[in-house]
Amino acid sequence: VGKQRLREARTQAVDFLILLLAGVCLGTLAKVSDESFGATGYTYTVIAVSLLSKIAALRSFSLDKLHYWRESASGMSSLAYFLSKDTVDHFSTLIKPLVYLSMFYFFNNPRSSFTDNYFVLLCLVYCVTGIAYVLAIFLEPGPAQLWSVLLPVVLTLLATYENEEDSTYVAFLSDLCYTKWALEAFVISNAK
Repeated sequence: VGKQRLREARTQAVDFLILLLAGVCLGTLAKVSDESFGATGYTYTVIAVSLLSKIAALRSFSLDKLHYWRESASGMSSLAYFLSKDTVDHFSTLIKPLVYLSMFYFFNNPRSSFTDNYFVLLCLVYCVTGIAYVLAIFLEPGPAQLWSVLLPVVLTLLATYENEEDSTYVAFLSDLCYTKWALEAFVISNAK
């Protein structure tokens, strides 16, 4: 698995470059104010980092389905295969928030500390990577990519939806969204 990841170094570098560009763009566009605690910028951050991390994480399992089923039929442990792929991806999970924040934090300069933002983004990247694994394992590559793009956007819209008439049903659904948890963590760390 490690040798396979070394062959994908160029793709990893492109992923990191896109995260850098996203950090520059969103850090420049989203301004922090005392009234909103930078909620708009963090909304964009959650969508962008979720989207980019999910698309990158799809490659872990979607490209190797045939090899996995062949090896699994010969007696290979599914858990060992999953854990090896996940362990190798931990490097990427640790670096992605750092890459994004290096630019976002420089251009936006939020009130919260770099460490707080890194921890929230680390949890977010780990969460969406797991979701992408599930999508890659159970869906074909095309639908998995579509779901990876739609989920962060739809869940962020659901998490930020504010209508008092629909409050019980929508509030329950939004409480289940990882995007709401990430946004709340960002705003709380910014309000300290």
